[in-house]
This record gives sequence, C-alpha cells and structure tokens, in this order.
Amino acid sequence: MQLIKHNATAVELELQWLAKVIRTAITLFLASTEKVGEEGRDSENSQLVETRSLSPPVLPESSYRSFIREHKMGFDERLVLILAVAAYVRPAALDLFLIRDKTLDRGFSEFGGVSQPAGFWPTVKTAAFLLSGGELDVRFRVQYIFDSQYFFIVQKVLKIDANDGAESTFNTPLELHSEYLNLLTTGQKVQPAFSINFPARPLTTFKEWHDLVLPTQTLGDLEEVKFWLEHRDTLLADWQLSQHVNAGYQALFYGPPGTGKTLTAALLGKVAGLPVYRVDLSLIVSKWIGEAEKNLSTVFEQAENNDWILYFDEADALFGKRTLDATANDRHANHVASYLLQRIEGFSGLFIFSSHSKALIDDTFVRRFQSLIMFDVPKQQERRKLWQTLLAPPFQFASDVDLDRLASEYEIAGGNMVNVLRYASLTALRQKTEIIQLADLQEGMRRELAKLGWMG
Repeated sequence: MQLIKHNATAVELELQWLAKVIRTAITLFLASTEKVGEEGRDSENSQLVETRSLSPPVLPESSYRSFIREHKMGFDERLVLILAVAAYVRPAALDLFLIRDKTLDRGFSEFGGVSQPAGFWPTVKTAAFLLSGGELDVRFRVQYIFDSQYFFIVQKVLKIDANDGAESTFNTPLELHSEYLNLLTTGQKVQPAFSINFPARPLTTFKEWHDLVLPTQTLGDLEEVKFWLEHRDTLLADWQLSQHVNAGYQALFYGPPGTGKTLTAALLGKVAGLPVYRVDLSLIVSKWIGEAEKNLSTVFEQAENNDWILYFDEADALFGKRTLDATANDRHANHVASYLLQRIEGFSGLFIFSSHSKALIDDTFVRRFQSLIMFDVPKQQERRKLWQTLLAPPFQFASDVDLDRLASEYEIAGGNMVNVLRYASLTALRQKTEIIQLADLQEGMRRELAKLGWMG
C-alpha cells in the first residue's frame, strides 16, 4: 500500500507538469494562429521555448521514478510517458485538446488525437505537437522516441508498430501495454492470465536443484545450460559472441514421462532467478492459421519484455516427422512450426522443448538445438535415492519396507514413484494409520506398471 501511495504522488506531480505544458502550448498556439508571416514564426519559436522551460518535477522514490531513472529519460520521453498515462488515470487533463477551430468548426488537426464519447485520446501527433511547438525540424527530430529501436518500442512499453510508416505512426493512439501501466501505478507487472488467447502459464516448484536425481551425463549436460544462463551477458557482450551466434539458447529435453523434464525446466528458472512459462501446444495447434501465430506472438512479446524461460511440452505435436502424403492438419502444423522457428531465431532467452523421444522430432528441427539432453528411466542406484527422498519424514513406513528391494525390483521413473506414494498414502489414511505398508506400495507399483503396459 505504501508503494502505491508513493506512485500516486509521483504520477500526480507529473500530471501537474503535463497540465502546465499543455496549457502553455495551446495558449501560445492559439495566439500564433491570429498572426501571419514572420511574426507568426516568432510566436512558434516562443511556444517551443516556453514549453521547454517548464522543467519536469523532482519525484519522490517510487516505481514511476525508478522507471524514469532506469531508462535515463529526459524532457521528451517523460512528456510522452505521462501523456500516455494521463489517458488512463486522468483523462480530464487532456480536455483542453477538445477546443474547436471556430473558423472551420472542427478540432485543430495539429493536436492529433482521437475524439471519443468519454473525451480525448492522445496520439503520437499529440506528443509531437507538445514537443515541437510547431517547429518542423524539431518535430522530425523527436520521431526517435517512436523508432523501432528505441526502448519504448523494443520493450513494448507503448502499443505502436513503428514499421507502419511515419504517417501511420503519427496517427497511432498512445496506448500503454497493461503490464507497464500496472508497474507505474501499483509497482507490479501483472501478467496475462492463461487462456486460449494466451496459452502459457507459470511453471514453479518448491524443490531445489539438489533434489534432482538424474544420471551423471544428464546433470553434466544441464550444467552447460545453467552456465549459459549465469554468464550469457559476458559471452554475448564482453566476448562479443553475439556477432557470430543468435542471442538465445535452445535445448531439447527428451525421455519417457516422469523422468524429470518439467521439474528440471522449473528448477533452471529458479536457480537463475527467471520466470518459467509452460506453453500449451494443444491450444496453439488447434487454432486457425493466423490465430495461432497471433497468440504465439503475444507469448513471445511477454517473454522478451520480462526475460522468461519458455518451455514447450510434447514438442512433437509441432515438430514431429511428417509423411509425404501430408494431411490438412500436418500442413497447418508445418505452417505454425515455421512461424515458431522464425520467432525462436530472434528470441534472446532460454527456449526448452520436451518430447518423449528424440526419434519423434524431425531431423530438420533437431539440428537447430544447442543441447540435446536425454532424461532416461533412472537406474537402480538413482531409484534408491529417489525412494529415500520420497519416503523421508514426515512419512513413516513399515519395517518390512526395503528401499533397496523396491529400487531393484521395480524399474519406474520418478513421476511414477510419486503416484505410487500418493496411492499408498491415501490407502493408509483410509485405514486410519500413518504408517505406509509394503503391500500398499506394491499395489501402487502394480497399478503404475499396468498403466505403462508392462504387466497385467
């Protein structure tokens, strides 16, 4: 609550400054329209000088101030930002732009903007009017703020497509992406909720890296991925590796279900301090061409802006081997896969695919991965360690439960072991005891093996 109060104070001070700039710019502009020739030109100069003499306020510590300092924002950037924010939090501050040209009986085209029933919504042209004071050379110079390489666009702070051309850009409404509006007002970036239009959800775990029980080779391969996450800035910037390779890193996790692929993806994010988002491919493949790309684009934009790790489970749904006699579904999947590969090439973060088998993935796609990491069914020693971890306190088990025997007799993965423990624990509760019996573990094993088709 204290942070929100500080943000409100900071935004209020910026809004007061914006109101002064708008009032000064419009007053001097109206005065200049009554003059012609060289005298009118002097009035335009006067407008530019006077508006830029109105220095931005000193702000208290807040998310708003931190954002300004982080991006080293000056007069121009701060004015554009608060103009965009005002449309959401104080639309009345923009009502002066609704003044009409009495001669033509319409609004002033110089102000830009979009008139709405609720008032005036500023456009890029509105910002250009305030920043340039009618001076064309200044108007042309301030266009850098809306360039495709500038942070307002690169980080998706503003919803502007800078590739549409100057005319289209100037007529674009000044809209903030929702996560930045939330950051500047509440101090928190609110991420989109999982839906058919945003097919990704956070992937988290309470476990730690030392809880992973994997073959030595697999752990060694994962260390490479961890090392890249920890040192990517050094490699790409200081060592200038970005001149030779793409900025991102792609890995394929493959192996039977329950072998730790999803847990490992979550733990990589945890040790690196980065959010991990799991993308639901079924929601993507089922969408029409165009819709699938649109939804993927939304996920990638969020991932780039927030430095997410993206995890695509069961990747063979998109990257599986195709037959020569392709069906309509195959052609659709190929189209979406091509778009996804295009986005991956420009993605600067960690991208993880998972599959039950590397053999299911088309060789064309396999060659694009930096790491191919196998997650195999654990060997006896690893199964013993997994059972020891799973049956640790507060679990209690009968004296005839022999972990070495369980590990030796039942070749199952960690995910199956968890299911066995769940079954045995529920059975113990039904029997009103806190002690897990060997017979219940064995029955749980039989059920898991039956599901796997290994025994009847």
